[in-house]
Order: sequence, then structure tokens, then C-alpha cells
Amino acid sequence: MKVHAAYHAVRGPVLIWLFRGVGRAFQGASCGKREGIPFFIPSAPFPPKARGRRGFAVSGSGPGFFFEYVAAYEEAAVALGFTPEQAKLLVRQTFSGSLALLAATGESPEALRIQVTSPGGTTKASLDAMEAGKFRAIVASALIAAKQRGEELGRK
Repeated sequence: MKVHAAYHAVRGPVLIWLFRGVGRAFQGASCGKREGIPFFIPSAPFPPKARGRRGFAVSGSGPGFFFEYVAAYEEAAVALGFTPEQAKLLVRQTFSGSLALLAATGESPEALRIQVTSPGGTTKASLDAMEAGKFRAIVASALIAAKQRGEELGRK
């Protein structure tokens, strides 16, 4: 499904399905040490080795990573001249629509990124800046740090 058609086909029910189908929220899932904090655990079955510290590094810490990215994006939008409320609305609608599109199409993030990136355009310039800043390496480093900290906490 092409991005334009899928984007216009996505509405509230897809978001509801998305959140029901992708994960369930658990309270205090970190060995009972951080009660009251929601952890998002995929509902799809995973082999035992994919659970545990690695699973919590990806799913348990993932919402915090995502919220940090949204906060940075909103802050950058304000720096571009939007009011905080305008930035909040634009950024959250952009991410909600992007996530819904990802779920609705079933395509890989890379395929969708290619479809929305015009050669020599603004998205390409932005992606080049992210690559120069080692964005993917930063994300990998964050997951490794979360996994390592989980292992440390597990030994206590």
C-alpha cells in the first residue's frame, strides 16, 4: 500500500487496534522494584532467550526512549519558531500518524522512509544530519546500557 493512500485510510480504530495488538501494560514488571511504572511488553510470543533483560531493554525502556525523542523533537520545533502548544500538536500528530501508517501498511520502516524521502529534499537533509550525528549508534548504545543496567539490577 502506498504511503499516501494508507495515510488517508488510517483513523482512530487503527490506533486502538495498534495499542491492543502490540502490547499490554504491566505495573511494576521490573522484579517488583519500581512499582507503579508501566512497562510495555509485546503480546506476541517470543522464545525464552528473547525475554528477560533484553526484552526489558527494548520494551521496558522503549517508552522512555520514545518520550525523550518526542520531547527533543518538540523542543526543536519551538526553536524553529513554533509556540510550545503548536509544537506539541504538530509533533504528536506527526508521530501518531507515522506509527499508524507503519502498522496499517505492514511495510518496513526503511521502505516507508524511502517512500517519504525526496532526493535532495528536506527529509533527506534531516536524515543526513541524523546519520552524521550517529543516531543509530546512539539508539544501539541506549539499548545496550539498558540491558547492562538490567543485568546489574538482577544481581542485587
